[in-house]
Amino acid sequence: MADLITCADVAKYNPKISIANTTVKAAVQSLITQVSAGVEKWCDRTFAATTYQQWYDGTGTRFLKLDQYPVTRLYQVSCGTQDIIRLSYTGADVEAFASCDGVALTLVNGTTITDITLSDNATATALASSIADVTGWGASIFSGMDNYPPSKIRPFNSYAKGAGNEVDVVIPDEAMDARVADRSEWLIEGGFPCGSSNVFVWYKAGYALIPEDLKHVVARIVSDAYRVSKRDTTMKGEKLGDYSYTAGGGADGVSLQNLIGNYSDALIRYKRVEMA
Repeated sequence: MADLITCADVAKYNPKISIANTTVKAAVQSLITQVSAGVEKWCDRTFAATTYQQWYDGTGTRFLKLDQYPVTRLYQVSCGTQDIIRLSYTGADVEAFASCDGVALTLVNGTTITDITLSDNATATALASSIADVTGWGASIFSGMDNYPPSKIRPFNSYAKGAGNEVDVVIPDEAMDARVADRSEWLIEGGFPCGSSNVFVWYKAGYALIPEDLKHVVARIVSDAYRVSKRDTTMKGEKLGDYSYTAGGGADGVSLQNLIGNYSDALIRYKRVEMA
């Protein structure tokens, strides 16, 4: 998550906030980070230009709605999968599990948990070697897949103990033709077959420059939050993890969520809309 504005943007909107004062500037910077996170949470999207590798359920239509937008680059679209590695566990523990979240391959046997970062293994050969270094675990590479990158492995969670419980790990099939529709978050192709996590999309989405109207709204919220914080110097609390800020003073307590909600009319055009 990146800050949507700078301290200078806040000072431009509200010259009464003197960011020349280092204490004030530090407080404003903290609020910018909190408000930026809160606005992205409210809008249910990421605004800064970011690259994504995501798996989607096929719709059975020519259209597929992506999670992030506007889409600025489309690198790969694939329907279906191909096997890359077969995992097995033959160790002494009575249970063993394997899973992947798209970032790391996790091997669990007994109480031992091993995370293997996919980006640290450039090829299937390298990943198989890392797996073999974990006691009791083994991996065989499917024919012709030695040099394929594991970074695109489809997330999974599987039981992997004993004969017959081997786990076939998959990556996207060959790329197909697709294009981004005018609405900038829709893909159009000949057809996306119905299925569970059977469509892979590698793309870049977001803004290289945050829209000025959005920056203006964020600056207004930060200014409001700063003003509220000055009502009572004994601040009751601020919590970045939950994007929660509460000023001191009992009834004067105002949450950051409420401040953001005050600008819902201005933010609604940026909110991600779910299809029914």
